Amino acid sequence: MALDLITMLGNFENLLHKNNTTTSADDISGSLKKRIKYFFKGLDGFSTRAPIANTMYPVIFTELVTTPEEITQMGASAKRNIEINYKYVVVTNYGAGSDPKPCESMENADLEVMRAVQNITALLRQRITLSSTVNDSNIINTTYGTIIREPKTFNAVVTIDMQAHIFSS
Repeated sequence: MALDLITMLGNFENLLHKNNTTTSADDISGSLKKRIKYFFKGLDGFSTRAPIANTMYPVIFTELVTTPEEITQMGASAKRNIEINYKYVVVTNYGAGSDPKPCESMENADLEVMRAVQNITALLRQRITLSSTVNDSNIINTTYGTIIREPKTFNAVVTIDMQAHIFSS
């Protein structure tokens, strides 16, 4: 059976979604001023193209980045070890409209996204099993940034680059 990338991307997204409740020991929205309400998945760059309304933040995107052409056969069972690179993009927004204190809005957006990422990386470092075929999933890199989409609208953005090793026939 071939690897189902859509299902895998859904598994990666679902890990965060199911830990976005106050009953979860690893609540990814814990300590945030506003709970994460929206999760989207797609291809690399989807988060930069998606038209997100100001009322939908904070939001998390799960994006498929690369899958290699070369795969390794694993023993007599003919299982393949497939490496998938994906990322979580966490975006917060403060300062929509005419904010009289734009520096405070930028600071709030930055601090809020950092809190969310602390919660998410703490969850990801526990090496939670995503499915029976996923051997491991690791954080590769975390990148912090800000996007100013229009005057006085500040999106703080963090990208968590991930790599998963999957056994598939």
